Amino acid sequence: MNYTTEQLTATNQANIQALQNMATQIFSGVQKLVELNVAAAKATLSESLAQTQGVMSIRDPKQLMTLPTNTLQPLLEKAASYNRHVYNIATTTSAELNKTLSALVENVVTNAPANVQSAVAFVKTNVSAGQKAMETAQSAVHKAVDMVETNMTAATTNAFSKANQATTVYEKA
Repeated sequence: MNYTTEQLTATNQANIQALQNMATQIFSGVQKLVELNVAAAKATLSESLAQTQGVMSIRDPKQLMTLPTNTLQPLLEKAASYNRHVYNIATTTSAELNKTLSALVENVVTNAPANVQSAVAFVKTNVSAGQKAMETAQSAVHKAVDMVETNMTAATTNAFSKANQATTVYEKA
């Protein structure tokens, strides 16, 4: 297959555009993570100050006993929410990158000279295998996050139950 200069130029420009799109997608994902972390840091600072003020205003020992129970649940919910946001950003960015990479590989395969078709097919197969491995890893991470959230919820429920029992015993004494 003979290629004209225009065809080679068009192919190279398409490949460069695909690489630029991938870089843009990566930076977009990083930007989302940075924004999430800044928002989480601001919220944590604000909540820490509010909680410190709340602790400083406690006058009754009974209120002090309920403090861990009142603060633990929201903290765990926020941690779970943060983890879900990170997972969603990573999954979305990865899916976009996979699409762009697939289009890039397809463009290379379509426009490759005949004498390198076997090498291009090898690359395409490996890219496909890599994408499937990434999807499998993401699925495993998602299941692990779900399991951790379930275990945290169970542990929190148990801790609240024990704290309520301790508060009841303390109040009776």
